[in-house]
Amino acid sequence: MDEQERYPFLALPCYVENLSRCWEKVLHLGEKIVYKKGDIFSLGDKENCFAYIRSGMTCCYVKEVAGKKDEIRFFVGGGCLVKDTFVSGGYGNFHTYHKCLTDVVIYEFSRNLIQETSFLERHHDLLQNYIFSVSAKSISCQFFSSLLKQRSNSQKLAVYLYGFYILNEKRLSFHPQLTQRQLGELLGLSALTVNRIIGKWKREKILACYTKSKLEFLDVEKIRSLRYCE
Repeated sequence: MDEQERYPFLALPCYVENLSRCWEKVLHLGEKIVYKKGDIFSLGDKENCFAYIRSGMTCCYVKEVAGKKDEIRFFVGGGCLVKDTFVSGGYGNFHTYHKCLTDVVIYEFSRNLIQETSFLERHHDLLQNYIFSVSAKSISCQFFSSLLKQRSNSQKLAVYLYGFYILNEKRLSFHPQLTQRQLGELLGLSALTVNRIIGKWKREKILACYTKSKLEFLDVEKIRSLRYCE
């Protein structure tokens, strides 16, 4: 059993969901905000603030220095904390930008919440989850960095397609977490490159289709092996 199968949060590098559902019980302590698909929001202008995504999915960017292009760093789904990594590192005002890929509901919390003795006594499990969330994302980023440096474009795509398969309970047909375009953006590949590789796999009877609404495997073991070889 390899990393993708052993650790569910590593199934898709730089994609997380459902890491922190235990925070549902304290939503009344946060401020609810609703965004529409296509909206962009940032928590960087709010003093030492982190948030919980209750529903929806965002594409997280980190603002680079002047003159450099923003880079996609993470796709974050429902049930996850956001900006917790920066807040815990003392960078509460660091700017991260989230583009809403769907309608999104978030709850904002003050950093002070995880420092209050009374809160921690009542909800010590939430502090543990907070630490786990930071660690899981850090490991996922390391996996992503390794993926970009050591593998071909075909291998990169195979890692994600096999990850989709794991996250969807190893069914052969399902709704994929990311579209071909989104996957290309994350991996730094053009839409043409992604489409060319997917087309090759369809001709080789490895995939039946990969659309916005459906990914269907014909030979999942071939995709599994393609993660490590051409």
